[in-house]
Amino acid sequence: MIGMQIIHKERDWRWIKALILYGVFCLFLGFLKEPIWWISASCLGLLMSLWALFLSFRWPEQHPKPAVPTTALLFFIALIITGAILNWFFLTSLPDEKLQVPKLSQRYLHPEGLFQIKGPSSWLITPLSSAPQTGVRIEPASRENYMGALQIFVWVRQLEKKPASLTDFIEKMANSLKDPTRGLHKKKYFEFTTKQVDLIRGGKGVLSVLDVKKLWVPMRQVTLYGVKNDTYLCSVSVTGLSAHMSLAKVLCLGIFETIRITAVTN
Repeated sequence: MIGMQIIHKERDWRWIKALILYGVFCLFLGFLKEPIWWISASCLGLLMSLWALFLSFRWPEQHPKPAVPTTALLFFIALIITGAILNWFFLTSLPDEKLQVPKLSQRYLHPEGLFQIKGPSSWLITPLSSAPQTGVRIEPASRENYMGALQIFVWVRQLEKKPASLTDFIEKMANSLKDPTRGLHKKKYFEFTTKQVDLIRGGKGVLSVLDVKKLWVPMRQVTLYGVKNDTYLCSVSVTGLSAHMSLAKVLCLGIFETIRITAVTN
């Protein structure tokens, strides 16, 4: 009709803009918090996407086309799936068939004849040296060897003199171990504890546990200290994901007992 003006009403993008902002928030949350947090947040984003999709079908002239909220819906589904996979890989305990202490049958002799140890069969053993101590790094050769330990360090150091009392020496060492989290501003990311433990073949040792909780992947380092042949301070340190470290103490005790000091002392 003459004089009639057709008015094209703009589409309402407020829900889509909210979904975009919320999606960015979920991505940042994924870097800072455990997967369970952003799985929960992504579920809310999923509901928001479904509501935006309903609006697109119910009032197609007033809201964006269904393809737009569908894209947001798929994005939040992908976040939920990714979070579930990461939670399973990094924060869930290993299955029982993986939680087996490896057989300590691989013999290693120090090139200069200072000591020898027996490491897990088929694992990689690399010699290390950091004055005044020497040692080895032991790593799984493949995923088939993995039982929770990412790396094992064995260090041997000769003391300046024989302790008058090994019991008193171990007690003093337990009290003198420095907390590596001391002086750090964000101490909530770290936890450090020490205690005396009984060694397999008698005697006392010191067991320290360092938990690192920075970001959302918790790591743990378990270290056993003890004395061999009265004058050699030895340590076995196991590092790995906290959720996979249930056998760390047993592994430390087992490898420590295989250390043999072979150096000739006067």
